[in-house]
Amino acid sequence: MVRLPLTPESIQLDVDVPDSGTALALIARSLSRICGEADSRIESVLRRRESQGSTGLGYGVAIPHARLDGVSESVIAVLRSKSPVPFGAPDGTGVRLFIGVLVPASAMTDHLEILSAVAARLSDDKAREALFSVPDPQTFIRILTLNQPNPD
Repeated sequence: MVRLPLTPESIQLDVDVPDSGTALALIARSLSRICGEADSRIESVLRRRESQGSTGLGYGVAIPHARLDGVSESVIAVLRSKSPVPFGAPDGTGVRLFIGVLVPASAMTDHLEILSAVAARLSDDKAREALFSVPDPQTFIRILTLNQPNPD
């Protein structure tokens, strides 16, 4: 199973997010802090991906994701909104939990493995509901990465 590259510093909980554009900008800013690429460049690639079809999964969750030249390793950033944001999810539900994924352009396998691992965990109703209310980033990571291998 793939190890999710997630740290407490990459998680923002209960943020005021007025719209989908702000959500993508905040995710881009977090991803930028982690990987060093310009947040405007990351936001642009995330918006381009969203224009191909919403990454909203339903049940209040979206996984905005992209591959980008210049990124040396896969990174994840989490944004939990205080209130639901319209995001084009198939069930019409607003999104509160955004899990942004950015991977190197050549890392197609890593990209798919990370998306699969996150989506599989979010398909667990109890885990997903817990992620909407956990009080701190450490608990969020523990719940999202349950059954993930320990870091080296």
